[in-house]
Amino acid sequence: MITSYGARPGQLAEKEIRHMSSNRADRPVQLTWRKASFCASGECLEVAQQDGVIILRDSVQPDGSMLHYAAREWRSFVRDIKAGEFDGLGS
Repeated sequence: MITSYGARPGQLAEKEIRHMSSNRADRPVQLTWRKASFCASGECLEVAQQDGVIILRDSVQPDGSMLHYAAREWRSFVRDIKAGEFDGLGS
């Protein structure tokens, strides 16, 4: 789990994700957000990656809370989805 000062366990504040470069170490990186191509309603989950951290947000509230996962945690979650581990939820 990744934590940071001022954030709940498992979350980082967006302003704390920074790009370390030789010329501007204090400038935040503009994240590239992706969502499913079949998301026609606009109410979708968006995903970005930064320094081995997978970041999720709600496309309806892009400035709202975000969830942060280590890349290996995210890969494990996706693998379990593909294997049908969650197929019985909500039944």
